[in-house]
Amino acid sequence: MAEMKSKNILKPSFLIIGGVKCASSSLYRYLNDHPQVLPCRVKEPGYFNFTNPLVLLKKYRSYINKFPDLNQSKAIGDWIELEGDGTLSESKFEKLIHPDVDYITGEATATTMVRANPKIVKRIFPKVKIIALVRNPTDRLISHYQMFKRFDEDGRKGNDVGSLQEFINRELENLDAGKRTKALEQGFYTNYLSRWQQSFGDSLTVISSDSLQGATSNSTLNWLAKSLEIDNHDFSQITQQRFNQNRTAMTVEPSLRVQLDEIYHPFNEELLDAYGIDFLTDRN
Repeated sequence: MAEMKSKNILKPSFLIIGGVKCASSSLYRYLNDHPQVLPCRVKEPGYFNFTNPLVLLKKYRSYINKFPDLNQSKAIGDWIELEGDGTLSESKFEKLIHPDVDYITGEATATTMVRANPKIVKRIFPKVKIIALVRNPTDRLISHYQMFKRFDEDGRKGNDVGSLQEFINRELENLDAGKRTKALEQGFYTNYLSRWQQSFGDSLTVISSDSLQGATSNSTLNWLAKSLEIDNHDFSQITQQRFNQNRTAMTVEPSLRVQLDEIYHPFNEELLDAYGIDFLTDRN
């Protein structure tokens, strides 16, 4: 009988923590284009959505086993893609593992930013790099709303959100009553980022999803590569693609955009102050 090799699991060097509908899927696929980056078997394992340490301890081995085994010949990433007609398709992408390459790996659970306890993440992975993506919060909320509408059309319960105006009104009512909102507060980026900053300091990188598009994409990704201590790479081909995004733009009344811009204004000021990311002048 052939001798079985023991596992040599590569632990994550980076976590893309979201936010939701901020292009974390695209960033994950872009980074995986790098020859030194291997994919997690599941792009969004959701491990840190659990904040009970006992639950995390119980699920730890299952989580770690989703990352590449360097004793294997290849790493496989399962992929779910949002198609242009709104349907989801399943596929895989594979990368060969070469014994002479110094690899890293990571994952991209978009809800980690708002659900996880950064102190627990730091305790489990003290050296991991945290990458947070932010997007104009008005556009982000509209995209999140479209996701709920798609889920409702697919028959998923709890996603009947009504019209956009009704959805915004209900979100504001919940906010005023001190209840959790479904999407509105996720654009209050600095409320979450301040907690991650306290735990990770310089190991937290915050970038705008806009920087992954157009002429700035290659320099942004190589800046990230440098922070992850991997070589420069030409990302220009992969960044021509967009992954898991709504293909059909939603028509939105200008007054609703103005309303949302006003809600997010103080948080956008804080974001500009703290991270130099300016969403205040997007539509000026």
